[in-house]
Amino acid sequence: TLVPSPAAREVPMRRLVPFAVPFDVGCFQSAPPAPVAAPTPAVAAPATPDPSPAAALRQKYAERTALLHDAAEKGQLSLLTELLKQGADPNDKDDQGRTALHKAAAKGNRSAVIALLTYGADPGEKDLRGRNALHAAAENGQAACIAVMRSPDKLGALAGEAFKLGAGEAGKALGVNLDGAAERLGKLGTGLTEAVDADGRTPILAAAAAGHQDCLAALWSQNWGVDTAHRDKSGRTALMLAAAAGHTAVVEYLSQYSVMTDDKIALADPSGKTAEQLAEAGGHAAAAAALRKNLLIGAAAAGDVTLVDRLTAGTPPAELPGTLLMSHAAGSGHAALVRYLMARWKDEPRAEKEKLFDRGVTAIHQAAERGHTEAVRAMLDVDWWGGKDALLAQLRRKESNGGRTPAEYAEHWSSVRSAEAVALLRKTLADLGAK
Repeated sequence: TLVPSPAAREVPMRRLVPFAVPFDVGCFQSAPPAPVAAPTPAVAAPATPDPSPAAALRQKYAERTALLHDAAEKGQLSLLTELLKQGADPNDKDDQGRTALHKAAAKGNRSAVIALLTYGADPGEKDLRGRNALHAAAENGQAACIAVMRSPDKLGALAGEAFKLGAGEAGKALGVNLDGAAERLGKLGTGLTEAVDADGRTPILAAAAAGHQDCLAALWSQNWGVDTAHRDKSGRTALMLAAAAGHTAVVEYLSQYSVMTDDKIALADPSGKTAEQLAEAGGHAAAAAALRKNLLIGAAAAGDVTLVDRLTAGTPPAELPGTLLMSHAAGSGHAALVRYLMARWKDEPRAEKEKLFDRGVTAIHQAAERGHTEAVRAMLDVDWWGGKDALLAQLRRKESNGGRTPAEYAEHWSSVRSAEAVALLRKTLADLGAK
């Protein structure tokens, strides 16, 4: 007989319900406790806005800066000027570290750039990528904005132009000292063009990589020094970047400022490719051809006979830039290269020979004026000219500007330096029976 426990006898008897499963004594034991629900996390109360005057001022300041940036980017000159008059800081930055000047320069809003500079905007301020306002203008092809930032001495006149006022009136109308703004800008000097970004690129490299020749010309203005040999973090110069991207006009422009002599022909990036090889690898045939041509001209200017011979091997004289080669060789006083070129053209028709001297100021004019007597002597070979009449025609040929023969031209511009060359020219004329 099953006897209930004492604890069970203390509770009222309940109606017994038969079990449909085998009876288990454990049913008389205490039931396990019900699980306890996890506490509901407390919900944070909404933050109470800071009612202090300082907080209101910060909010107003942030809104004014945002308006300033928007006006600079859109070129809204009236709004921009009004905000600057109210005290908006032209050097405040957005979340990417850009100032209003970055944005105005990138969009090509020249008048906005002028206004910002007059109120003390610093073109040397860098964004989070390390780029200043010149970088922003250079990579976006805004040459006019570069010219403004590179012309501190013209800031007053530019401000007058932008606001349709005289320079003095503009300063009064804007409430700024334009002379002081120009002085601040001038003190930055070459630091602007030499600044490097996070990729190691100067504004020159940024313009070259993007293919903006007009920006390069603006960056070169006023003879401020630039370093064409500078390499970015990828190990490439401006010329290499332009060649790799196939920017032929930029390649031609930059190669004028590069020392393209034999000791530089192997100048390569870390992968071992020269500018020409980078152009060829990218399928940019025109850029590669421009590099070869300018390398050849550079070799002629340097008097490098070996390099000129290597670069022109197998090419008929008629297909070579003979006029430029002779002008550079003679004008630089490289008599050995002058003789080499004349030997290459020796068997060409007279018309082809004359093309070597087909310039407003011929190679003979140039060599004589610079006092390169041996180069002049090399060009006075009667046999090469095919007779004295052809040579006389060259010695009587007048340059395009002042209408002077080689002897007259040299004597006019540098009588002391060219004295020996002039004497040689006059003697040759006499020997040839010239009156």
